[in-house]
Amino acid sequence: MQAQEVRFNGSASKTKVAVGEQFRLTYSINTSASGFNGPDLSAFDVYSGPNQNTSMQIINNAVSQTLSYYYILAPRKEGKFTFTPAQINVANGRVRSNEVSIEVVKGNPAQTTNPNPANPRQNVNPGTNQPSTAGASDKLFIKAILNKSSAFLDEQVEVTYKIYSKYGQINFSDLKLPTFNGFYTEDIKSQNNDKLEVENYNGSQYYTAEIKKTLLFPQKSGKLEIPALDATCLVRERVNSQSFFDQFFGGGYRDVSVKVKSQPMSIQVFAHPGSARPADFNGAVGDFTVTAEIDKDKVRSGDPVNLKFTISGKGNLKLLEAPALTFPPEFEGYDPQIKDQIRVTEAGMSGSRTFEYLLIPRAGGEYVLGPFTYTYFSPTKKNYVTTTLPRMLIHVDKTVGDQTNVARSGSGTAPKQLATDIRFNKKNTHAFEPIDEHPFFLSGGFYALTALPPLSLLLLLFMRRRQADRSANSGLYRMKEAGSMAQKRLKKADELLKADKKDAFYEEVYRALYGYLSDKLQIPAAELARPKIMQELGKRQVPEFDCNELIRLLDACEFARFAPGASSGMQQVFTDSVSLLTRTEKYLKS
Repeated sequence: MQAQEVRFNGSASKTKVAVGEQFRLTYSINTSASGFNGPDLSAFDVYSGPNQNTSMQIINNAVSQTLSYYYILAPRKEGKFTFTPAQINVANGRVRSNEVSIEVVKGNPAQTTNPNPANPRQNVNPGTNQPSTAGASDKLFIKAILNKSSAFLDEQVEVTYKIYSKYGQINFSDLKLPTFNGFYTEDIKSQNNDKLEVENYNGSQYYTAEIKKTLLFPQKSGKLEIPALDATCLVRERVNSQSFFDQFFGGGYRDVSVKVKSQPMSIQVFAHPGSARPADFNGAVGDFTVTAEIDKDKVRSGDPVNLKFTISGKGNLKLLEAPALTFPPEFEGYDPQIKDQIRVTEAGMSGSRTFEYLLIPRAGGEYVLGPFTYTYFSPTKKNYVTTTLPRMLIHVDKTVGDQTNVARSGSGTAPKQLATDIRFNKKNTHAFEPIDEHPFFLSGGFYALTALPPLSLLLLLFMRRRQADRSANSGLYRMKEAGSMAQKRLKKADELLKADKKDAFYEEVYRALYGYLSDKLQIPAAELARPKIMQELGKRQVPEFDCNELIRLLDACEFARFAPGASSGMQQVFTDSVSLLTRTEKYLKS
C-alpha cells in the first residue's frame, strides 16, 4: 500500500458514569495532523483538556505512531449524551471522528474502565504496568545525536533522537517531545522511521528506531541546551512460569512499563565575525548562488517590469529577508512577493527563495539597474561572501503623460526641457489709419460696455463666494458628487471595454472604485488602505458580501494592470462594478 488508511477514532474510558464522576474522552489519529476541533462540552465540567499525547508502537520491526487528544470530564446531570464528531486537518484535507455516547446515572455504576482508550495494549497485564526503571540502562535507552558540537548563528544543525532496545516489541505509552529554546526549528521526515534497524553499540546489538529528527537554526550565541526526550515504554519480558502450558510453549511473558530519558546535551554557538561584517549582510547563512533577471529590457513609461532576485543553495532559506535594492528615482517600486521552492530533508534545508519586485518606470530614457550586491556568511569558509551581479539595461519609450519634471540621477538620460523667458518684442509697426466715424456715444453698444464692468464684478463676487463655500466644505461637495463622478468614469470604462483597451479599462475601473470610496468616506486616497475600507464600510452597515466583493474587484484590477498576461474577464468586472456601486450607494447616501 502506498499510504496507510487514516483512522480518526473517538472513545470514552467509561460508557456509564455517575453525575460528578470523572472520565476520560479521547480522540486518536494514526497520522500527522493539526488544527484539532473538539466536540461540544457545554453539558460537562472540563477538568483538563484538550491535552495532546503522542505514542509509538514497534511491533515485528514495524513502527507506527498515534496522536491523541483527551479531556478529563465530569457530567452535571443525568441522561444519555452523544458527543458530536471531532474534526482535524490531515495532509489530504479535514477528517471527522465517530460519535461517542455515554449514559449518566445517579449512583456509582460498576463497570470496566480503560484509563487510556487510545492505547488499549497498555492493559495487557494491569498488575505489572506500573512505571519502573528496571533494566532501562542496558536494555532500553534513548540517545540524542548531534551532527556537530559547535555552529555559527543561523547555521543549520541536525539533532536525532533514537531509541535503543533489546526487546523485540515496544509500545510508547507516553512520549514527551522536547521544546528547543533559542532555536528556529524544522522537523525532518525521516525515511527510516517506519522500520527497526539492528545496530552495534558498545559491543552489543540493539534494535534501533528514530523517534524524532529536527533541523535547528540557533538564534543567539553562547552555550545552548539541547533538551532531553522523555518516554514511558511498555515492553514485553519473558518470565519463569509455573504453568505447564507456558513451560511447554517456551515460557510466559509479562508487560513492564519502563521510563527512559535521553541525556541532555549542549552546543556552542558563535556569533558572526563583527570586524569584517559587510553593511549589506542581513543574516543569510549557508552556501548560496545569487541571480537577478528582468522579464523585459524594452518598455514604455507606465508599463510594469518584473525583477526576480533569486537566492538558491543550502542554508537558512526560510529566514532570508528581502535584499535592500536601490532603483533609479524614475522607477516606482513595490514591496517584493516571495516565492519559495524549499525542501527540508535529512540532507538539510535546500532549494531557493525568489523575491519578485514590480517596477514601473515613469519617464522615458535609458536606465541601468544595479549593480546589485548580496552578502551571506558561509559556515564552510567561516567568512562572508559577497556576490556582485551584473548591470541590467532597460530602454523606456516616452509616452503621453510622461513625467518629465522628475529629478534625475546619473542612472538615466532625462528628456530635456527648454527654459522659457520673456519673448523678444516684435519690431515691425503699422501706421495708424483713421476709422469710419459712427455715432457711438449713447448707443446700445455704449450702454452695454458701460454696464459690463459692474456686471462682471458681481459675477466675479458670486463665483468667488461659491468657490469659498466649496473650499470650506470640499469634503461634503466631493461626497455629494462621488456617485456622478463614478458614473462618468464607468462610462469611459465602457468605451474602453468596447475598444478592447485592457490596460486603460482596468485603470479607469480602479479609479472609479477607489475615487468613489475616497470621496464618499472623506478619506484621502493615500490613507485609504484595505483594512481602513473594510472598517469604514462596516460602520455604515454595508453588507460583508459587498465589502468582500469590493476588495475582490480592486485586487482584480490591480492584478490585471500589473501582472503580465493576467486578465480577469473585462465584461464581468465592468458588470460587477456597476452593480456593486449601485448597491453601495444605498448605504452611503449623505
